[in-house]
Order: sequence, then structure tokens, then C-alpha cells
Amino acid sequence: MSKWNLVKDKLPKNDKYVLIFVENSEYPEFSQVDIGTYQNEKWYCRGGIDKHEQITRWTKIPKWK
Repeated sequence: MSKWNLVKDKLPKNDKYVLIFVENSEYPEFSQVDIGTYQNEKWYCRGGIDKHEQITRWTKIPKWK
């Protein structure tokens, strides 16, 4: 599996889907891994991001054999 990248250090290429870690500051037990993309200086994922959530890490989606 690929190494997780910190968002503050490196961002993925635009329009490329990656695994993202969505950290919930208010309810840490609801932090989760999701699939998202970074476009035009914004993150997009299936359910959107609420005010308590922040994307802190990302990695390439692993290839299945």
C-alpha cells in the first residue's frame, strides 16, 4: 500500500481520485476513510464535508489483482 501524504505537505493532482482521511474534530470516532478528488483548490467526496470535518491525509487507491 502507498504511503499516506499529509495535505499540508503535498496535494494530489487535480481530478485524480484518491483515498482520503476525513478527520472529525468534534466527534473523532466518526473520522473515516473515503474516496475523494482535489479540484480547483477544493476537496470533493461522496457525502461532502461538514464544518467539523477536515481532510488531513491522502494516498493513491491501491490496484487490485
